[in-house]
Amino acid sequence: MPGRFLTQVLLLVVLCAAAVGSALAQPASAADTPARGSTDRTPPAIQIEATIGLGGVARRGEWTAIRLALIDSNSSVRPVAVRLTMRDDDGDIACIQRIVTLNPRIRQLVWLYAHLDARVDQSTPFTVSCHEYNPETDSVGRLIEFRRFTPSRVIEADEASIAVIGGRSFGLDQYDFKLESVGTVSTGHESTELVSGLRPQDLPDHWEGLAMFEAMLWGEGDPTELGESTSARAAAVREWVYRGGHLVVLLPAVGNPWFTGRHPLADIMPDVTATRLEDVSLEPYRYLLTTDEFRNSPLPAKTVVHSFELPEGVEPSDATPLLRGPHGVIAVRRLVGTGMVTVIGLDLSQRQLSDSRMLRADAFWHRILGKRFDTPTPAQLNPAGRAASGIRPDVVVADAYVALEVSQSAHASLGVLVGLFVFAAYWLLAGPGGFALLKLHGWSRHAWVAFVATSALFTAIAWAGATAIKPRVVRAQHLTFLDHVYGQSLQRARTWASILLPDYGDARVRVGEDPSGPISRNLMTPWSDPDGGTRMSFPDARQYIIDIREPWEFSVPTRATIKTFQFDWAGATPERWGSIRPAGVEKVFHPALLRPGDPGTLSGVLTHDLPGPLVDTDIILVTRQLGEAEDLALRRSRRTGAMKFHAFAWRLKRAWEKGQPLNLGTLDKPSSAEDYFVSLVPVHSGMGFSLVDRPTAYNAAEAREQYRMLAWYSMLEPPDYLAEARPQFRIVRRRVAHGWDLGKWFTQPCLIIVGQMSHAPSPTPLFVDDRAVHSDGTVVVRWVYPLQGDAPRFDGEE
Repeated sequence: MPGRFLTQVLLLVVLCAAAVGSALAQPASAADTPARGSTDRTPPAIQIEATIGLGGVARRGEWTAIRLALIDSNSSVRPVAVRLTMRDDDGDIACIQRIVTLNPRIRQLVWLYAHLDARVDQSTPFTVSCHEYNPETDSVGRLIEFRRFTPSRVIEADEASIAVIGGRSFGLDQYDFKLESVGTVSTGHESTELVSGLRPQDLPDHWEGLAMFEAMLWGEGDPTELGESTSARAAAVREWVYRGGHLVVLLPAVGNPWFTGRHPLADIMPDVTATRLEDVSLEPYRYLLTTDEFRNSPLPAKTVVHSFELPEGVEPSDATPLLRGPHGVIAVRRLVGTGMVTVIGLDLSQRQLSDSRMLRADAFWHRILGKRFDTPTPAQLNPAGRAASGIRPDVVVADAYVALEVSQSAHASLGVLVGLFVFAAYWLLAGPGGFALLKLHGWSRHAWVAFVATSALFTAIAWAGATAIKPRVVRAQHLTFLDHVYGQSLQRARTWASILLPDYGDARVRVGEDPSGPISRNLMTPWSDPDGGTRMSFPDARQYIIDIREPWEFSVPTRATIKTFQFDWAGATPERWGSIRPAGVEKVFHPALLRPGDPGTLSGVLTHDLPGPLVDTDIILVTRQLGEAEDLALRRSRRTGAMKFHAFAWRLKRAWEKGQPLNLGTLDKPSSAEDYFVSLVPVHSGMGFSLVDRPTAYNAAEAREQYRMLAWYSMLEPPDYLAEARPQFRIVRRRVAHGWDLGKWFTQPCLIIVGQMSHAPSPTPLFVDDRAVHSDGTVVVRWVYPLQGDAPRFDGEE
């Protein structure tokens, strides 16, 4: 009998376990539906193919394009809702949705866009599903088909990326050069992934699909392949440039379409006249294109060069010369919003340059993109590898304070402290303290009555206390980077904000007003700290929709808790916000107002009408690029990572108050910008192992220094990998602030001001349920004033 009973119990346990397992296997939504098994021979109702990341490359913690190819087996046209499902930091299911109309048995391309989690890797599954859609009721119905995919390639969050239209790298692959002897440490602070082989028709239809790229090199292909001027692909490229992207165009040797005015990007091209010159030798450009290692290698003797003529009196924003040669200006730039378009007239597609790797990135591309680290050849690598053997770098994560900056832990701590106090008092009075008091007065027999009364009293106190401290107002703690280029009609901002949503249910969050003009898509996404560790999901995980048509607004589940977002906004200066401006000048771009005098001196007066004082303010004056002889002398001195730009730095010692004139002529003697950037990189610890510096508690002074490093990231002193003594590798990484350094501005004359405001409202307009959100936090203001100046000339003479 006991044996039979035990058998029945074991059988019951097995059945229960099987039932639980079956229940867990059943999804609550399409997000959790298992992928079609390999033995399922049923033809899919809709064939789904997916490529995750432009060119099959995605980056952790970044916006990523997902390219879908759909073939519907249905006999008639039908609208469907295409969804990509992902879990956010709270465990809720974000359904990224796009409504499309599918035609029978016709292959259709559909783009979706997602901000990837920092933990994504090449084994992470992405579920794509297609659902019935009723356009009359705007409702989603039955699941039609689904598939799961994994990414082909996921690069680390601390790697940069550049896109190339065309099948060649044009020497940019040298930015991905790594020293094998020191693992993943390059000769600079970060490695750059080159995504090449792209075609114009491969580009996404919204700008967030290009957000992971700091620059795009258009090396091959006709811009008319983007479509009409109103095409979605052209609009995506244009908006990406307006939002800080750098489009670099190499003019083709034959059939130049870029200055005909008959392509969809004509409105953002430099205001110049291009002249085609044939049978030109590139020998005069030797020290612009290559290094001494190729001194005896001939350059192409008969090729095509385009020179550019600037109209008289043209504004620096419309056309700025970057490089000159015997044939005139051979590289020119136009400023577009907070980004830029650079056009190069040299024919870099010559096999004589690419096959021998004569075209060196640190000789040429640094002058276009604004970088300062070495790209050594394999012959130069050997001594570098020996010098660095066995050394591991100290690593500073320059954007590690973002999560701590937006944390609202102080508000949560108040509730914890109140709870601890109430519990301690309850335990004391209901326990030994109360019993001792009763015994002292001879009332021990009433202990249970006293215990019940004390419990009731403290229940009321706890309820009243919780009600009293319960948050009732939506508020946000934020960190915002704000960029403005003087003379441009818009500015951009990246805001990380934790928003306290005090109610239970749902809240509709929105960034910005209705976008228009070249800025059509502000973005918002749930965001999590890359170092957040194990995540605790809410037991009532719910689904919410992020519609691709309006990515600046969606509803999220709320539980009287905090939800953290990343917002990407661009637009005109918000109401009650101002900017830095030359004193006495309102809306007129006046490039002669601030003019370099003697080296390192300025004239002119600035003021600002920002909401508060600017502190920890840096002023950088970039006067010009190094000339040919200066650059050659630096190279032959074997100095690593030298800047190719003349620049000077001031650091204001006092706060710059709102409305206070700042006379630039009275500033102290400047330091060289190169020396100043040396001081920003922390000193090596001297230990024999890698020390990763990640803060565990908020330190305002350290946070401000790190925001400085992010602003000047491309100009920070690179590691001295050729040092004869023990090299001191000090590597600065960034993970969530790619595209937000100001290095590209060092390639042209300009004045740059970076200052910070504490306890300031966010310039990014934020709304919850159509009500403006009260925000408080740190704003890093970065202001660029383009200056007129000449470009260095290259003649090939030592």
